[in-house]
Amino acid sequence: MFGLAGILLLGKLSDRPGSRLLANYLALFISMFGLLGAGYFSEPLVRMTFLCGAAFGFFGAMPVFWSLPSQFLSASVAAGGIAMINSLGNLSSVINPWIIGTIRDKTGNYNAGFFWLAAMALLSVLTLTLIFRLWKTPSQRDESPNAEKLKSPKGVC
Repeated sequence: MFGLAGILLLGKLSDRPGSRLLANYLALFISMFGLLGAGYFSEPLVRMTFLCGAAFGFFGAMPVFWSLPSQFLSASVAAGGIAMINSLGNLSSVINPWIIGTIRDKTGNYNAGFFWLAAMALLSVLTLTLIFRLWKTPSQRDESPNAEKLKSPKGVC
């Protein structure tokens, strides 16, 4: 229920011009704080409340995130870039459960696992910030001197 609410509300927010990155930041920060709260508090009702907030953020971030690659990838590299993003997501779905299981075996509870996932949400925020600060828009790249080489069949890519 909370994940669906996140999808609908954050999707609506991201439809405003220029607010897709803001909606992603908001979703990831909500998730991060939800996971931090779930790891910090041990009372079941309080922990469940924080986990509902984390679900709101994580599920709300997914559809908004997948609208971002078209903003920073040009048409010539979009398929490869989206495939790379998808591959990293699949890799994390294998590695993170193993890390959380190892953390639980070492500590005897899942609290540090929640902190690990919160750190991954923060890493996502930092990665998005870095990408959008360093990467030019597709229209700016298409005007660069090397743009024709990238588009031609004999080019670099």
